[in-house]
Amino acid sequence: MAEPPTAEKRNFKKAVKQDGLEPGVQRNLDKTHPDVKSNAKGVAGDAIAEGIPTYIITPTEKIIQNRNNAYIVLGRDRIGNRMDGHGMRGETQAGAIDIVVGRMGSKATKVNKKGETIYVDPIFHGYPSDAARIYISQKTDIDKAFYLVDGQVGHATTRSAIALKADGIRLIAREGIKLVTGIENKNSQGGDIGEIKGIDLIAGNYGGYADDTHPFALQPLVKGSNLVKAIEFLVRHVADLTGIMDSLVANQIDFNAKLTEHTHISPFEGRVIEAPTGLAEDGLTTVHEMVEKTRQSCFTQKKVLVDYIHEFLRDWGDTYILSRFNNTN
Repeated sequence: MAEPPTAEKRNFKKAVKQDGLEPGVQRNLDKTHPDVKSNAKGVAGDAIAEGIPTYIITPTEKIIQNRNNAYIVLGRDRIGNRMDGHGMRGETQAGAIDIVVGRMGSKATKVNKKGETIYVDPIFHGYPSDAARIYISQKTDIDKAFYLVDGQVGHATTRSAIALKADGIRLIAREGIKLVTGIENKNSQGGDIGEIKGIDLIAGNYGGYADDTHPFALQPLVKGSNLVKAIEFLVRHVADLTGIMDSLVANQIDFNAKLTEHTHISPFEGRVIEAPTGLAEDGLTTVHEMVEKTRQSCFTQKKVLVDYIHEFLRDWGDTYILSRFNNTN
């Protein structure tokens, strides 16, 4: 069987991509002696030529930028072109910080095939989008900016926001992480917060709900302690049913035993009528099977239920169903 592709094999882009340079830079690079060129390959922090699009700067923005397609933009809310965003529409109290690396992502280039300079706005979504971004805004439409589904929380509009986007995001804490909502009764715009909004964990950016048949449909998280109580309640009822079955078997055993010993006087002949031939033997066999099999099964079932509780519903069990570290309300 073939091995699964490694991360390197799954990448579609070369590690070094130097097309799309300005014509003059490309000509100089082509003429450079190999010995000199080897000192400009970016190894150990050396410079390297790469095609980087030109960012369209507005008068209100202050740019911190280097030659490696990395930017910090201090300005006003801008989630696309120069008319997209609260800051770009002339609104006040819409300050923003845009930290971005890799404008145009894998399609980054300084010029097009005609040698014309490529100018870009922030690209929050789509393909190609900017490679990685931390966006902080005093007033923005953050879900619109990144094309996020509503979920249960809904769309945030005209609100302060912080967003992180990259191929992979890791939040790492040495002691603990809290995801907390509803800590104040007014939002950043001074409006009243009328409800507590929760936390949506959405895979695939799909916003359907529990009655949807889609496999990614949103469903409420389970509250573990309540789940344990519900399962314990069910286990008790199963145990009660096992007890009822055991009592039924005991009564049936008693009845079968009496039936096999039964005799009566014939009203016509006045003689004792015994049980039909073979009934006593069959009855004893049935009693034996009920004792050996059915009642033993009931006993085993009760033990299985006790073991089940200890294994899954008690915190000393190896497969305890509750997390020992993570909680939700």
